[in-house]
Amino acid sequence: MRLAVLPLALAALLFGAGPAAAQQPPIPNPAEIKKRIREAFPKLVEAAEVEKITFGEEDAVTISYKKIPTDPKDIAKALGKDIGTDKIPDQMLDQYIGMFAPQIAEVLNEHLKDIGELINKKTIKVKSKKIPAGKHRIGIVFKGEKPDAIVIFDKKDHMEEGQKKLKKPVVIKLKTKSSEIKKTVELKLKKPKKEKKDKVQFDIYLSALRYEAKIKKPLELVD
Repeated sequence: MRLAVLPLALAALLFGAGPAAAQQPPIPNPAEIKKRIREAFPKLVEAAEVEKITFGEEDAVTISYKKIPTDPKDIAKALGKDIGTDKIPDQMLDQYIGMFAPQIAEVLNEHLKDIGELINKKTIKVKSKKIPAGKHRIGIVFKGEKPDAIVIFDKKDHMEEGQKKLKKPVVIKLKTKSSEIKKTVELKLKKPKKEKKDKVQFDIYLSALRYEAKIKKPLELVD
């Protein structure tokens, strides 16, 4: 949406202009809006609830992640004082939320690249790749607003002592479908509908923004 076509009254509300400025308001700058959102967003991440999910015997796989808000309207309300939406009446917020949606989505995607921790007591096989037992980081990467993959990676100061480090991040591709807007990001671990005999496999499900997703191929636990 082109910001230059904002109603004059709205521009005045968002940028604190007085009556005189309302007649000739400055054109809102997308870069400035994104800067405000980027500076304010960490407090939403900090306040987000931590969810813990497990799979397998003796919790062979554990993921702990932040349930970061993904509904642009909720984010705009929560950051109201920082980005100016606190000055817009609730009944008008839906009308103007599109102004902030692209900037919110971009900053949100940046934060979802590292949303939590994966602890696996056994090696996880991802096609021809393997995630060694240990403590890793987990994130989501997007193409625009659409979740594209789950990524497992290592940080030096996060790994367990003596743990084998991943040479490079493991990218697990997703298949997605559209859905109603999601309040927060959500992950689930489930057995595949068709589990292979004598193998311990699991799927990762994801919901965020306007999508529900599932990894394309089940992951396998191996000794």
